[in-house]
Amino acid sequence: MEKIKRNSARIIFLITAALLITQCGKKGENKHFRYVASAEWSTTSYNALIISKDEYDEVVGATSGCGADATTESVRAPDYALFLSDTGETKLKQLFKNERILPPHQIKWSPLGDKFILYGGRMSTLYIVDTIGSYIKTDSLKYAYDADWSPDGSQIVCSALRSARVYPSLNIVDATTGTTNLLLPDSVHTGSVSWSANNQLAFVFSRDSTNGMAVINANGTGMMLLDSSSFFNALRWSPDGSTILYAKHLNYDSDVYTMNVFTTTTIHRLHFTDDTQIASLRYSPNGQKISYYLYGSSNTTYLYVMNLSDGSAQQIAVQSTDGSWSPDSKQIVYVSYDDIFFKTVE
Repeated sequence: MEKIKRNSARIIFLITAALLITQCGKKGENKHFRYVASAEWSTTSYNALIISKDEYDEVVGATSGCGADATTESVRAPDYALFLSDTGETKLKQLFKNERILPPHQIKWSPLGDKFILYGGRMSTLYIVDTIGSYIKTDSLKYAYDADWSPDGSQIVCSALRSARVYPSLNIVDATTGTTNLLLPDSVHTGSVSWSANNQLAFVFSRDSTNGMAVINANGTGMMLLDSSSFFNALRWSPDGSTILYAKHLNYDSDVYTMNVFTTTTIHRLHFTDDTQIASLRYSPNGQKISYYLYGSSNTTYLYVMNLSDGSAQQIAVQSTDGSWSPDSKQIVYVSYDDIFFKTVE
């Protein structure tokens, strides 16, 4: 578990550094959004985005608090707001107005595109927000490590601290009421989670001195160990629910695999030997590509896309946030140096 905590703390630190880079925009720029922290494409609407931004109005002579022209008065920890936007960066609606948002954070849309969850980093709990702006928060869960939606959008699986516990556990959250139920005993400490189209949960866990990756039915039965003895993270199910995409770390080596859960056949997709940390993995909605977001040994961030059919890879961005797929799998949106970019993927 200590290995999980050390690696998780490092990844969170590096994500924070990457998000701070996005706050260092050029002075005098006139944009629809300023100090953008992240962008996440809706699962159902081609034009809908959730944008996190700083609403702070610049004072005379100040920029975003970065560089030689920043004044002492302007340097502060920025507050963020959430907006629904179109691909022209037009603000359609401000959401989530009454709570303070601090990066790093994660946003995941529901399968129907009518709600999203907001959690992670310094967010003190998990929030369930709809596109009207109403929200509920899971007060019984603190500091969610990872979360994912059920296929029908009625429930959420969440790896989070519960009550006064100091290690995260696996919980099921009702998406309508926020009510939570513990799925596994507190002695099973959990990390990354993902919910498949076939109602199976993949999760990373630590129990006693064992680190592992397993799947379990959504009702808590049929737990099956898939791999062990390494640090695992960034779990993602394929859209058809047959394959798990995941990162595996051992000493200074980092690898990315796909595993068919019906045959347990694995394909080795990526290998790094320079202490590269894989922060995020995502399938394209059509299941034909994956995106991977990583930190090199120099703490530089990289965003790539790989074609699963032939293993060919395309670099999307350097020093950016993680990328989010368009519903048609043709574009990726990401943030770099205070700008939102929409990039077509070959």
